Amino acid sequence: MSNKIQTVYICSNCDAQSPKWSGRCLECGGWGTLQMQTVDQKTADKTIAVAPAEIIDLEKLSDQAENRRLITNIQELDRVLGGGPPANEAGIMPGSLILLGGEPGIGKSTLVAQIADAVARNNLVIYASGEESAGQIKVRFDRLGVKAGNIKFLSETNAEKIIAAIKELKPALVIIDSIQTI
Repeated sequence: MSNKIQTVYICSNCDAQSPKWSGRCLECGGWGTLQMQTVDQKTADKTIAVAPAEIIDLEKLSDQAENRRLITNIQELDRVLGGGPPANEAGIMPGSLILLGGEPGIGKSTLVAQIADAVARNNLVIYASGEESAGQIKVRFDRLGVKAGNIKFLSETNAEKIIAAIKELKPALVIIDSIQTI
C-alpha cells in the first residue's frame, strides 16, 4: 500500500490551510502568506501543527466597560436583543452580529433606518446599501424623520471597501442592507 502524498498551502499568519496557492489567505486576508508544504495523508494529523485556540477562563473575566449595550429606546427591539431591566442588559451588544430577515416589503429597511436614527443620536453609524441609492435612502430617512448627522452612507457591494471604511471611521454600528448584495 502506497502513501498518498499531497501538497497543501498553509498561511504563516493564521495557520489556515488551502489545497491550492493563492496570493491572499482567504481566512485572514494576508497577502503572500501561503507557504507550500508536502504532507503524507496517512500521517497528516502529525505533520501539520495547528496552534490551539485561545482558552479564556470565564471565571476570571470581568464585566468590561466595552460590553455596554447600545440602547435604541425602541422598547421591543431592546428587549428582544438583550432582555429587559436592568438597562445594561438590553439593547445592541457591541461586537455582535444581528441578521434581520423576512419577506420583501415587510419593513426591514424601515426598521434599520429607525435603529440607525436611535443609535446615531450619540454615536457614529455607517449605513451601507448595495440595493438602494443615497437618494432613495435619504427619501426614507426624511419620511421617517431620521436625523442623518451621525449616519454615513456607503453605496457599495464590495466587502473589502466596506471593511476599509469601517476601520477608518470606527462606527458604533454598521448596517448592511442587504447582506445578499455583498
